[in-house]
Amino acid sequence: FGGRDVKTERETLRLVGGMQGDFEAFERKFNWDWYAQYGETNGSTTSYNQPNLNRIKQATDAVLVNGQIVCRDVNARANGCVPWNLVDGPNQAAVAWANANSTTDQEVKETVVAANITSDLFELPAGPVGVAIGGEYRKEESFFAQDELGASGALYINPIGTRQGEYDVVEGYGEVRLPLLKDVPFAKELSVELAGRLADYSSIGRTEQYRVLIEWAPVEDIRFRASQGTAVRAPNIVELYAPQSRNFNSTAQDPCDSANFAAATADQKAARRVTCAAAIANYDPTTFQSNFGTGRSSLALLQGGNPDLGPEEADTYNLGVVIQPRWIPNLQMSLDFFKYNLSNQIDTVPVNTLLTDLCYDSSSAYASNPFCAQIKRDPTGANGGGIPGGVSEIILLDQNVAKVKVEGYDASIQYGFRSGEMFNRDFGDFAFRVDATWMYRWALQGLPGEDYTQLANTITNATPEWKGQASVQWNFQNVGVTWTTHYIGSMISTTSFQPSALDPFYTGDYYLHDLRVRYELNDQVVLRGGIQNLTDETPPYLPETYTGTSVGSSSFDNRGRFFFVGATLRY
Repeated sequence: FGGRDVKTERETLRLVGGMQGDFEAFERKFNWDWYAQYGETNGSTTSYNQPNLNRIKQATDAVLVNGQIVCRDVNARANGCVPWNLVDGPNQAAVAWANANSTTDQEVKETVVAANITSDLFELPAGPVGVAIGGEYRKEESFFAQDELGASGALYINPIGTRQGEYDVVEGYGEVRLPLLKDVPFAKELSVELAGRLADYSSIGRTEQYRVLIEWAPVEDIRFRASQGTAVRAPNIVELYAPQSRNFNSTAQDPCDSANFAAATADQKAARRVTCAAAIANYDPTTFQSNFGTGRSSLALLQGGNPDLGPEEADTYNLGVVIQPRWIPNLQMSLDFFKYNLSNQIDTVPVNTLLTDLCYDSSSAYASNPFCAQIKRDPTGANGGGIPGGVSEIILLDQNVAKVKVEGYDASIQYGFRSGEMFNRDFGDFAFRVDATWMYRWALQGLPGEDYTQLANTITNATPEWKGQASVQWNFQNVGVTWTTHYIGSMISTTSFQPSALDPFYTGDYYLHDLRVRYELNDQVVLRGGIQNLTDETPPYLPETYTGTSVGSSSFDNRGRFFFVGATLRY
């Protein structure tokens, strides 16, 4: 059929407008700003050289007419059907007739309107009480459409059809900063910040967040800070409304199958006698043979967006210190400990876990078990591989099932100087910065009741233990140049395909270099350009994927060297 290929094109439009200003009321000055934003991304994906099953059937059904081998279907002949030679193989004309291209179109839109007001409301002995309030309205929309041929199921790609969805949210927040002490023994400064946010989503309902931050500077050179709060992440438009399509799994096993039942433990057999009998009429654990499993057909899965998802929630804790020594001007160092406990993380349950642990080996009543409801069996066998009680489909959409515990440290060092002040000769201003993160814990509980699995520094979840970046910036007159080096520490493979646990695979340290240049032509025009991944580094080869490549682009650069230019115009 020739090489199959995929081409994706995207166009992005973003419009932003806003205003800012101030006014006086109650003998106080208030600063305000608002903005409105509209953005959309339109894309199309075309799959080339996809076998058309309908045309293959027509081309392989040939007859002899007037001494010529032709396709039996008269309409197909009229449309150019070329019969296949099943002995010597089809010629190029027959392959061209049987191949087809299919295009899907996607569109995502976002509309935002937001406003903020800040002011110092009144004075305390330690300073002014600062307040900020604001609100935001946001609407997200998505649309996905597959062409008629692709949606018909005639090609070797999943038929998806048309899928669209939208949601909107109204949010409001408030923040207040209370200065408690200033310029007293053991308290150069002591303050408390309180923040809260309410949101009402059309998709998931109401959410609440808060944060409490305490800052204490015993002397001018050092400052301690601690915070505790909550965070909420609503499911995004893709997680809610991504097209649902049918995929297939060849490794799934039916716990009700006689062979699997025979190999089960006594407790598992006791549970399956009840649950399998509730799912399959006249179930006999010694004779029932499923329609999927080892040496049988693959299992059909329905996967895609889930409009019934809820929000992810987290408790957050931070404790840090900032040092700015007076005897070294422009030097700042900081170290922060962070801890996040995330619940209701959006994830997909592994199919065998769903079948075994969550349904047929569960002590929950079958009729009221929501996981069992995702397993669709056909009592007639018409859609279950000819097996009465066979599984016709498993609904395997994303769910709020996982928990994650994260702990680590963030460190930062910043320093800058003006050459004219330091060397009595002006050749520009310099700024240096180094940021590093040590994340020693990233533990996942995939399902309620399971033990936590440590995934920090593993390829599986693309969570390096060490990560950082360093930058050098030089500004002189109208020119600015920035060099940035990104670092990702070596990660270990956790794949079961390794030859031995004594010979683990490591990705090796990964470095990426970026160069940016900015030139201010005048007060109205700024030109900029640069190169990302200057040395054209490739991502490491990974045994987690069958091709050895393609890890998440959020961790490694899969694009290669990239050039960009741009301009900013002010009026």
